[in-house]
Amino acid sequence: MPAIADTISGRTAGIIVFSSDEVLYKNTKAEKLLSKGILRVGRDGISCKDPDANSCLRLAQQSNQAQNCQPILLQNQNDGRQFLLKIIAPINTAGESKQACSAIIVEIGEEEEIDDEDVMQFGRLFQLTKSETLVLSAVLRLMPLKQYAEQQGIQLDTAHKQLKQVMQKLCVNNQKSIFRKFERYRFIS
Repeated sequence: MPAIADTISGRTAGIIVFSSDEVLYKNTKAEKLLSKGILRVGRDGISCKDPDANSCLRLAQQSNQAQNCQPILLQNQNDGRQFLLKIIAPINTAGESKQACSAIIVEIGEEEEIDDEDVMQFGRLFQLTKSETLVLSAVLRLMPLKQYAEQQGIQLDTAHKQLKQVMQKLCVNNQKSIFRKFERYRFIS
């Protein structure tokens, strides 16, 4: 399960499987959140510093219909970062009388850096040329095409043509769809 959960969660979601006072599984992102004290696992299950969010967490963990619970908004008191946490329905652990719960936590407002290697692999998947991959990288980094063209020493018209080729090879009609397709790729890669 750990390898699958890490792959599915990618870089964005923390996944914790816990029962009463012990963590049964945590991915890398969840481990960071636990080590920074944003979340804790104790005898009452998972908790946080915010009393309002804690009462929601307690109810979600006690409910047998946790999958119907709304995500819970948590805010780190130290730096103001916000997280959405979703409790997944309790499950019985094999051969034991105690139940285990899962929690998925995602930081909202987090701007994840674009990894050059991810862009290169994505470009190879769609058979983009080197120049098309470079313009794709610029677009994904929200660089204006004019700035990209100046940086590359090419005409703005050339940059537009390269971007048009990228969109054609990705079978998309707009830049928003480029982002969507790239994020789906990163989710499974």
